[in-house]
Amino acid sequence: MLSGRFEPIHTRFMEKFTLPAVNPRDTDSIHRYRQWQIEMSQQVVIADVADHVETVLGLDVQYEGQDRPAVAAAVVLSYPSLNVIEKRTITSVPQFPYVPGLLALRELPLLLELFDSLESKPDVVFCDGFGRAHPRGFGLASHLGLAKTVPVIGVAKNPPYRGRIPDPGPQRGDTVDLEPSPDWDEYNAEPVIGRSVRTRDEVKPIYVSVGHRITLDSAVDLVLGCTRGFRQPDPIRFADQLARAESKKLRE
Repeated sequence: MLSGRFEPIHTRFMEKFTLPAVNPRDTDSIHRYRQWQIEMSQQVVIADVADHVETVLGLDVQYEGQDRPAVAAAVVLSYPSLNVIEKRTITSVPQFPYVPGLLALRELPLLLELFDSLESKPDVVFCDGFGRAHPRGFGLASHLGLAKTVPVIGVAKNPPYRGRIPDPGPQRGDTVDLEPSPDWDEYNAEPVIGRSVRTRDEVKPIYVSVGHRITLDSAVDLVLGCTRGFRQPDPIRFADQLARAESKKLRE
């Protein structure tokens, strides 16, 4: 059960695309939002827009609990050398509670503010979440991509749905395509929604999907190019470390 009172909210992204206010206690507004996601999924561009990738950005959000400040972190790296160019964090109480399937409404305002604060505008963004690998084909990575008109890759540690997920081979670089879940009947999903990618030998895979303005093949290549000896690619790993460090300061 949700605690506290939450007023219907608008984010800058919602206003840009004329989405009605969403109230977590109003099932009608949630239904409208989900229908809007299906409509917006048709605007996702699956094409390699960036001619040459010189900088990549990793984004992550850490939470201290419901109604407590969250820390959003951004780390910009050079590519392919993966040297840190810029770090940035913001701390804010999310305007929207945690509701399964509505993560974008909780995290997107933080990520938009953080993105706008950067001095270095990246060529490609790594988002800790899903893009096309989503029940309505429009996860957090796609929200961000359309909001800022940038190439975004969705990278997740957990699979996009429960059930049998194909496992890639055991070696780094092994991949296998992900099909939509059989119960994703809300929209006409494409046959391949993402890819399970082994980034370290004999270590659990991660799940890569298109957010916006990139192809799945290029997304996987960049994820592997940005992963050095760890399961997660460096842009997200560094952002995760930065967000955790700032969260620790809040508890001290």
